[in-house]
Amino acid sequence: MKKHPIFMSIGLWLLLCGFAWAGSWDARVRWVPDGDTLYLESGQKIRLKGIDAPETGGEKRAAQYHAFKSRQGLLDLVENRTLRLEAETLGADRFGRILAYARLPDNRMLNRVLIERGLAFFYPHSGQDQPHKEELLRSQKRAMHERRGFWGRLLTMPAAGNRYIGNSNSLRFHSLDCTYGQRIKQSNRVEFFNLRQAFSSGYAPGRNCTPWPLQ
Repeated sequence: MKKHPIFMSIGLWLLLCGFAWAGSWDARVRWVPDGDTLYLESGQKIRLKGIDAPETGGEKRAAQYHAFKSRQGLLDLVENRTLRLEAETLGADRFGRILAYARLPDNRMLNRVLIERGLAFFYPHSGQDQPHKEELLRSQKRAMHERRGFWGRLLTMPAAGNRYIGNSNSLRFHSLDCTYGQRIKQSNRVEFFNLRQAFSSGYAPGRNCTPWPLQ
């Protein structure tokens, strides 16, 4: 039975607005702005789920250490290749991005590969399924142990031996003198003896007062 044009138009409108069923689809990448984001040829903007990468900076912010190497590493993995994207929802976040896992043509999870190579770190957030969460954290611990990518410098810099305060609710950690860390409720406070322990425990650095060095 031939679909009526009005129903096809409604379906397209729902897709563009993000009101579409979750699932998986094949896509090719048009541009890579940083180590955890993809712009697809379709116009969709993908934020790779469960990971974060050093910030490339901007007009008023300096780039963080290893940011451009992380970006290049991601580009090398996806350039001229078809990816399989997997998302629980096609609705965009407040930055207009779809949170998704991506698989390379050989079926390796791109998110995990970036962590394995020390190009990105585990980033816990709501909506993560437990198997993927555990897989990414295990990969991070191996990368840290073998000092891959940015871990070689990050875990040996002076700040790596400092104590940090974590928030068990948000799973973010801060330096002890950070005002954001000092605001954490006592019931949610978790103290880490060093940077390795904080990352190994599945916490990620807060955006403010981050220990991450600059480029």
